[in-house]
Amino acid sequence: PRRYLIVGAGAVGQPLCAHLVLGGASVAFLVKEKYAAESKGNALTLEWLSMLPWGKSLRTTFTQFDVYTSALELKDQAFDAVILTVASTALRQGEWLKELADIVLKPSPTTALVFTTSAMSDLALLESLEIPQNQLVQGGISFISWQAPLPDEKFEAVRSAGKSKMLATVGYVLPSFLLSGPAEHTKPLAEVMNRGKMPCSILKDVEAEQAFAEAMLMPLLVGLENCDWSFSTMRNSGLLGTTTGAMRECLQVAQAEAGPNKLWKFLSFFVVRSWNLYLLSLAAPWVMPFDIQAYLKYHFCKVGDQTKQYIDDFRRAGEHSEGLNAMPNLAALVGKNWRWKMAKAA
Repeated sequence: PRRYLIVGAGAVGQPLCAHLVLGGASVAFLVKEKYAAESKGNALTLEWLSMLPWGKSLRTTFTQFDVYTSALELKDQAFDAVILTVASTALRQGEWLKELADIVLKPSPTTALVFTTSAMSDLALLESLEIPQNQLVQGGISFISWQAPLPDEKFEAVRSAGKSKMLATVGYVLPSFLLSGPAEHTKPLAEVMNRGKMPCSILKDVEAEQAFAEAMLMPLLVGLENCDWSFSTMRNSGLLGTTTGAMRECLQVAQAEAGPNKLWKFLSFFVVRSWNLYLLSLAAPWVMPFDIQAYLKYHFCKVGDQTKQYIDDFRRAGEHSEGLNAMPNLAALVGKNWRWKMAKAA
């Protein structure tokens, strides 16, 4: 069977593992020592929620995985791919990624590195580690997942299975994945994922596609954080116009960086408007089968440094894009946000 190493066993890594195993693969996790002790000998629990009001959730447990805590333990072991599921900022913490590259990836030219972050600076980081280009695969996480229960959630969408972070039930919706890169790596991985009921599409350039999605999402997150993660507060704050304006500015940067895209250009001019965001903020809590506001607050506070990094990347790229030097709406959003205030004070 195909063999994969997943770096990180959190809300993203666990669903990936479960669907890869379902697709017939052998899977191992690389995690910190404190999480390894929790996971060895214990079952992980997942709950796949339906987006349909009449749909049923699918709750499963699985134990078919190995656990490692360092790259040294992986010496002379063969993997078809190493899949990174940690935040962009974690890639820069310590020497673990360099060790992984030197011990697992470089000695094995047939092993792919699938990176699922898409900050504009992440590819440069991986290239600086001298990982061959033909081993790099861009992955795109298209599903929403979280460890239950969510703090301050208004209703329990997923019943927790354990008290520890590692053993908490992972709830998720819309399992799907994107890949781009050399066909000898993307095709086999996509086949395993599709067999495992996680629809996987191979695109020409996942990074470009994600750049447009993040251009819309990241300013929205900053605007929501400025309103204490409340859609209601945001609707009444006067920030809807500033937020959608910042989204359009970031979409222009994405166009400049990734190349023209007719769909996103249409969205930028006709769809990304304050009245649409108003309607979306009203509909989202009713449509999603979990507490979307609690999810956004929990997840994006946890990876807030990554959101800041992405926004800063957009701002730096905007400085070199004609007509976007100031990006006034985005500047207004970050000017009200405590993360940038603290960074400026420091």
